[in-house]
Amino acid sequence: MVLYFFGRGIWYPFFLKIKGKESIESVNKKNEKNILKNLQSLLKNKKLSLPFDKITLIALKDERVLELWVKNNQKFIYFKSYPFTAFSGEL
Repeated sequence: MVLYFFGRGIWYPFFLKIKGKESIESVNKKNEKNILKNLQSLLKNKKLSLPFDKITLIALKDERVLELWVKNNQKFIYFKSYPFTAFSGEL
């Protein structure tokens, strides 16, 4: 356990050589088809189409929820909620 925390500078570079690095772009390419399918079904259910006029994110700290609202044809429409588990600071 001590080696894990304090010896990271020694073992971590070797770990990266074995594992390899992934960029955000490479992960997005792997998941692109599934992401597009999910997005298209969400858009179809909400009767929306791209592009949106505006996107608004609302973080509800007490409820630990991030809400996504989109503006389409001069009207804001609730799109989806994303739960989150932690925050910093005091309420």
